[in-house]
Amino acid sequence: GTVVPDFNGKVNIEVSGEGALVGKNIPRIKVEDQILEKGIGFAFVRTTDVAGDITITATSEGIEGGVKNIATRECKDTFVPNGNNKGWENGEDSLEEEVLENIAVGKPVTVSSEQSQNGNYRKNIVDDNEGTRWCAENSKFPQWAEIDLQNANAIAGFQMLWENPAS
Repeated sequence: GTVVPDFNGKVNIEVSGEGALVGKNIPRIKVEDQILEKGIGFAFVRTTDVAGDITITATSEGIEGGVKNIATRECKDTFVPNGNNKGWENGEDSLEEEVLENIAVGKPVTVSSEQSQNGNYRKNIVDDNEGTRWCAENSKFPQWAEIDLQNANAIAGFQMLWENPAS
């Protein structure tokens, strides 16, 4: 497909035919619905034991989708066979940790200042998009951000992404 370096939406990746999307149904990997970094996404495709066509489809709202067809052929080389692995259940590793809901998405945010002239708004803190960011207006301390969760919540964890190069 065409690289769109300033696209900040989610792209859906699907694989059909004689292949499978590696990481499908593993929530922490986010391979089916991914936020691109500088217009570039990823997909690792595992082939089946049968030679044939693999179709990779990428779609998103607001831009034209892309489809790539790949023809595979039978391998007559010597290779190491797949071993006895733990296996997967419904396409998902059975040891997969529970994915917790991000309760801050869309909630009200108050900040000490914001770099609005560069588009680094406070609303970016809770937009669930790793490609956007909030930045204070200057380097004077203290700088702070507060998210109003609007309800009492049992918090099991906290994650802050610090200076993603794509933002």
